[in-house]
Amino acid sequence: MMNKLFSKQEKINRSESEIFNFLCNPSNFPFFLHEVKSANWVNDSQLQVGKKYEETRLILGIPVKAIVEISQFVPDKTVAYLSKASGVTGEYVYNLSPSFEGCFVSLDAYVKTEGFLAKFIAPFFVMSMKKRDEHQLTYLKEYIEKSQSLFF
Repeated sequence: MMNKLFSKQEKINRSESEIFNFLCNPSNFPFFLHEVKSANWVNDSQLQVGKKYEETRLILGIPVKAIVEISQFVPDKTVAYLSKASGVTGEYVYNLSPSFEGCFVSLDAYVKTEGFLAKFIAPFFVMSMKKRDEHQLTYLKEYIEKSQSLFF
């Protein structure tokens, strides 16, 4: 069972489809996730549950690669990304709903630890993940609202 790490919501002054398309292209992630240095699809299949991308993040100044996959997908409404590393599983679920002059975007983050070693390192990983990612929507909002056009 996954434990909720945090939940955030922002109203962004762009259409639901623009924001959804932006979030469904991992090569956009370095624009608002400062520790992500690259993110690219590893296969050419259509957007759906199971599609994967490779991500490189700087963690404590060290480049770390991970394979991340879409775990939930409802066009223009929900996209979720799941990653596993060293006994720690993280899932980030983005939900979009239209509003007057924009869109509400919510982000629910979940974490699960497995294995003997993970039990010892889990508190560090969980604290690090929360600190690193709980401001994602603020950075997304800032980037999207200041951009003249978005990359899809």
